[in-house]
Amino acid sequence: MRFRPVLFGVMVTVTCGGFFACGSRTALPGDFDAVNTGNDDSGGDARRFLHDSGPDTTVPPIDARPPVDASRLDCPDADATLIYLITSDNQLLSFFPSDASFTLIGNIACPNTNDDPNDSFAPFSMSVDRRGTAYIEFASTNRDHTKLYKVSTATAACAATSFVENQHNFNGFGMGFSTNGGGPSETLYIAGGSTASTPLGMPNTHLGSIDVTDYVVTDVGPFNPVIQDAELTGTGDGRLFAFWADDPMTAPTNISEVDKTTGDLIGTDSLAGTIFGGAWAFGFWGGDFYTFTAPAGLGTQAQVTRFDPVSKNFSVIATYPSSIVGAGVSTCAPQ
Repeated sequence: MRFRPVLFGVMVTVTCGGFFACGSRTALPGDFDAVNTGNDDSGGDARRFLHDSGPDTTVPPIDARPPVDASRLDCPDADATLIYLITSDNQLLSFFPSDASFTLIGNIACPNTNDDPNDSFAPFSMSVDRRGTAYIEFASTNRDHTKLYKVSTATAACAATSFVENQHNFNGFGMGFSTNGGGPSETLYIAGGSTASTPLGMPNTHLGSIDVTDYVVTDVGPFNPVIQDAELTGTGDGRLFAFWADDPMTAPTNISEVDKTTGDLIGTDSLAGTIFGGAWAFGFWGGDFYTFTAPAGLGTQAQVTRFDPVSKNFSVIATYPSSIVGAGVSTCAPQ
């Protein structure tokens, strides 16, 4: 099944910049012998935002020049790697940036997402590794519980992981892979935990990482200046970026480059005409950032925006009829 986007002839020039998460078209190895591609109609609650302070004005704009060449020697089907998306109603999609088209891969049906009669879990964030395996996070209504699954970007088959929730208070986090020194090794970074809590859940002010061999979480440190509820995306040349806003219902949104060893923001650009709304995700492909948001005027639709970090121009290029809560792009994707 293939969806054609609604295209807009809008081009806005702003001071802004950024990058995001990614995926490839390979199936998962052996742990998907029992393919699970059934429908799940549990839906998903709109993501809630908890932040009220902006970036330090001394942070410079993003430098779009790649620091190193990205390794692609181990990349399967690298030149055709797509952006992969998860919607609030469990649809796994691919998105082809060159013609702004969506393809439905399948409805994911992950185990034990509705096993608590007093709470419900919904897709919250995702990232994709170099083999084409998606890591999709499900969060409870108030983000006080989190489950992490591995999903095939070829079949939408889903398998549980041994991830243990609430390590260093990381629940309801954003995610993004970034290579180590240009690859081929990579690390899954997360934006989440802190030492404080609010009635709506964790403030999500820290940078961390997950070891995807044993699912142990490491707390790298607080974002500095403070940002909250960020989504993350990384690049094949080893950079990491955060997509965030002071207020989800008003412009601007921001893309910041993050120091992976400290959590410090080392560059920030603002997208003056983009609003988070009830859901947000982003990714980097072919030299541009693609953001997926849900502004109030679109109801449950997602709006897709392309941002050029060199010219600082962005334009709305498509919509999709469901909220998109996670995006993943492999670090093997075109840079």
